[in-house]
Amino acid sequence: MAAVATLIKEEYGSIKDFEVAHYVKNDVFHGQVYGSLESNIGAGNVWLVGYEVGLKTTWEPEHWGVDGFTKRKDAEEFLGQSRNGALFVCYDATEGSKNRVLGIYQYDTTEYVSFEHHMSQEALSSLGSGEKASWKSAFRAVKCWTAPISSNLNAETLFPEAYLSSQSLDAAKIEGSKRLDQLSAIEWADTPFFKGQNADDPFQGNPDVWITSFWGWSPETWGCVGFTSKARPHNIIKKTTDPFIMVIYVTETAPGDSTLKGKVAGYYELSHEIGLKEDFISADQLNAAHHPKEKWAHSFRAIRAWEIDDKFKPTIREFHPDLVKNKQQQTVSTWAKELPIEQIERLKALPRKQIKVFKGPKVLNDTPVIPSGSGRVGGGNFRGGGYEVGEPQSTEKQLYILELSGVASDFVENANQDQKIFKVGLSAWPPGRKLALNTALPNGKFSWGVRNMTENEDLTPYANFNVAKIGEDAMKDFLAEKHRDSDDATRHLGGEFYLTDESSINSAWKLGCDAANEAESKNNG
Repeated sequence: MAAVATLIKEEYGSIKDFEVAHYVKNDVFHGQVYGSLESNIGAGNVWLVGYEVGLKTTWEPEHWGVDGFTKRKDAEEFLGQSRNGALFVCYDATEGSKNRVLGIYQYDTTEYVSFEHHMSQEALSSLGSGEKASWKSAFRAVKCWTAPISSNLNAETLFPEAYLSSQSLDAAKIEGSKRLDQLSAIEWADTPFFKGQNADDPFQGNPDVWITSFWGWSPETWGCVGFTSKARPHNIIKKTTDPFIMVIYVTETAPGDSTLKGKVAGYYELSHEIGLKEDFISADQLNAAHHPKEKWAHSFRAIRAWEIDDKFKPTIREFHPDLVKNKQQQTVSTWAKELPIEQIERLKALPRKQIKVFKGPKVLNDTPVIPSGSGRVGGGNFRGGGYEVGEPQSTEKQLYILELSGVASDFVENANQDQKIFKVGLSAWPPGRKLALNTALPNGKFSWGVRNMTENEDLTPYANFNVAKIGEDAMKDFLAEKHRDSDDATRHLGGEFYLTDESSINSAWKLGCDAANEAESKNNG
């Protein structure tokens, strides 16, 4: 943290100046995308909405960051008359109330959202099943203002035409320069509102995660996941959350010579909306000769899409070895399959960025996301010194040894021809460690490969971190002792990296496995 603070001060002069610059930048971005309160009022991008009692009162921004329409046709009509950043003026519609204007919400109307992700757990628990099912077309809030309590702001008096329409509509347009001028004259107060954990996180709310294969990967022209069987999407709906995640790997038998063949490319966030393939893909894709019309005709609409960083895209054999081992590729391609928890955790750890999806949101956050579990390595000789693992200690772990390709003497001074560079460690998924380290290397002579890992030795992964740590320590202790002998046969290069020969690394691996196996036996006993 101290290092971060130093960098901020060098760039901005002080932490305070950084905060000011940060907020100004955010305000400019907000204004460009959604418009200010004043500009939207001036453009007539304003609707009147009646609110009834929530948990305790009518106006509860701390619990709500979402609103919408009960009928899709009403939402589509609203979208036809509005622009992104629409304002909903909210008034107290509780029976017997004085119809007092409460405040204003501003909404992102570029995409429909699942309203459960944008309200507090307390508010969600207060809703009946009928209410939960009624919001088919919801939008997330991006700004909120509260009206001054001291003012006599009666919605029926201020906006009589819109108030009358709002008795039968979810939202009624406020029109007329006089009415809009009255809105501008009110001293609205910026108000915090419920924003959820992270609206940009596809795993927020723990959606179900499935996997299938494609012939390619181009969400910007292919905005759906389809099935040849008409019944299959309906069967999947019964087993999944709305929305849910569909992971896509490119089949090894895909036409052409794509470098993505056999790799996990990314994933879609899918709604439960079903349509025909031609409703969700571009004209070029629809007319492509290698896309037979009857194939994948019955499709889920894609809401958003994420692509895995190129240097982190694993092969399907690395990512889900059981799928390949059990020869389930054809089944997954035809029907899709629920992803096991272990693979979901692997997926979450892979660096990603949001990308455009056909007929998807016009505004997206394409800033790369590097989860802590991606295995990026910092300084230090132990985990507490900056080596970010990001994996739960209670999950199964494997021992591993990575080997750096290339001539060691080109990388380390005074290395002899019998020596190579190795990294020892433990992980739930050693190939992920390999991918993480390789992303820090420029393309060239050197790259990391998995030399040894528990599963490749026909051994079962160890029950937890503590068991595997005993094996890891045994490898390190042996190599450290060799280093202290000062015979240059083995050198510690810092962290978990060693320069040594084949004989020594083989001995270290055997000692590590033996120690971990013994610990596992005691653990089971």
